[in-house]
Amino acid sequence: LQKVKVLDPACGSGAFLVKVYDYLLAENMRVNEIITELQPEKYDLFTQEQYIRSLLENNIYGVDINEESVEITKLSLWLKTAVKGKKLTNLKDNIKCGNSLIDDPDIAGEKAFSWDQEFPEIMGSGGFDVVVGNPPYGAELSKNDQIHLSRKFYIGSTDTAILFIKLSYGLIKTNGFLGFIIPKAFTFSSNYKKIRSFVWDDILGIVDCRKVWKEVKLEQIIINMKKKAKSKEYLSSVLIQNSIDPLNYVGKETAKKFGFFLNGVSKREIEIGEKIYSAELRLNDIATNRRGAGLQKHVTETGDLPVIGGAEIGRFGFRGKKGRIKKDDVTKEQAYISENSVLAQNIVAHIENPIDHIKIISCVPPDKEPVILDTINQISIENDYSNYYVWCLFNSNLINWYSYRFIFAKAIRTMHFDNAITKRIPVKKLSDSEQSMFIEKAKFKLSLNKELQEKAQKTLSFLQSEYGLKKIPKKLKTFWELDFPAFQKALKLKKRSLKEKKDLMEFFDAEKAELSELKQEIDRQDAIIDEMVFDLYELDEKERRIVKNM
Repeated sequence: LQKVKVLDPACGSGAFLVKVYDYLLAENMRVNEIITELQPEKYDLFTQEQYIRSLLENNIYGVDINEESVEITKLSLWLKTAVKGKKLTNLKDNIKCGNSLIDDPDIAGEKAFSWDQEFPEIMGSGGFDVVVGNPPYGAELSKNDQIHLSRKFYIGSTDTAILFIKLSYGLIKTNGFLGFIIPKAFTFSSNYKKIRSFVWDDILGIVDCRKVWKEVKLEQIIINMKKKAKSKEYLSSVLIQNSIDPLNYVGKETAKKFGFFLNGVSKREIEIGEKIYSAELRLNDIATNRRGAGLQKHVTETGDLPVIGGAEIGRFGFRGKKGRIKKDDVTKEQAYISENSVLAQNIVAHIENPIDHIKIISCVPPDKEPVILDTINQISIENDYSNYYVWCLFNSNLINWYSYRFIFAKAIRTMHFDNAITKRIPVKKLSDSEQSMFIEKAKFKLSLNKELQEKAQKTLSFLQSEYGLKKIPKKLKTFWELDFPAFQKALKLKKRSLKEKKDLMEFFDAEKAELSELKQEIDRQDAIIDEMVFDLYELDEKERRIVKNM
């Protein structure tokens, strides 16, 4: 225990090293008590002061590029260990200033840091026993730094979080441990693919911290790995109210099948995921996915053509327009809507209520007139498959459930519906006749919604004319979901006579009944299509209940 060498290679103000000190001191005292019980003649093997000095001199090490941070780290450790009348422990050989990533003075100048020269005894004996920390990510690097680091680490990225993982792997001895807090993107993002592959066999556990630190923009995870472990599974856990809750062990062969470290999913969910994964095709086998055009700067109130962005994509069609654009400003082919396509919002909606899930918002374009911006993804389907079939999949509980867990890795922050995602969506191979069931249901559902919208618009136009409304209040646009008092309030009517109120109530009840019936039929068709998709992927009743409960 007293020989353990613990390093934080980007120690900042020393928060991790202070915790390491607390842990090691407690463990040393605990072991001392055990030895004292077993061998009373060795009572009080060391005094607490000796333990403190020994820990600071022989167990705890840190490096940071910022000189002030290094001094703060020293101060933090001294404040924890100071004893009145006793000399402070010299930490200059343990806590050092330098660029942990670069050892070339021509690149980093006086901050160049050679681990072999700065810690010769430790590196000469194989390296550190443990590396911990929260390495910086997304740090800005000069062009020279990027070129140098690319050549030195050869890991396909100059993201500093990735570089610190690769660096630290080289600093720990065989069978040594590494524990880092890093962005959750490590588990699933294509940017982290090479480093995932590099440490794949060494990962022992992953803790999903989700949005536990509000001041941190990106979702975080804790990784725990052992060098040369060659482990066949890892422990998946989640952090809930500062307590780590272990979920289950995940086989690495299973994770490799999905292409990333699964986390936060149960054993039963993984079994369902594997069943869906076994579909013959992936979406990109039958479709091309590309964004619209980045023409935002040309969008005005006037122009030859209407323009829509992601916000204007709804489940059943377009929700208004963003503006208009001159035809001469539209020079890119991807700005136009193609035949047999589905349009999807580029940003995938994450919804927390009643529980965490996502919703792929997409539509079969009702017309081809609008120009589409790059906040829309256009999925152009090959002739053998129908865009109505794909739209049914996008709207289904099953594909949204699968995508959230087995493609997006249960991410919460910004998620994009680009090729990296669609190339992994499992699609069942169907003949024209098999697709016809989905096409028929999709068209019927769209016709029901069209009827609902037309009748709703007729009612709203009447109300606008009858009561002199300059603009239809937002709540009134789905008035059939309101009760009569809320409907009255949304209309903002002045005091009415009893007869006028009665007449209005009768009108409201009749209109609400008709539109509610249409909405219920649309929901029923949604449920029918959901069951058709469940049938397609051969889920049994228990599996369907798991998916429906999200």
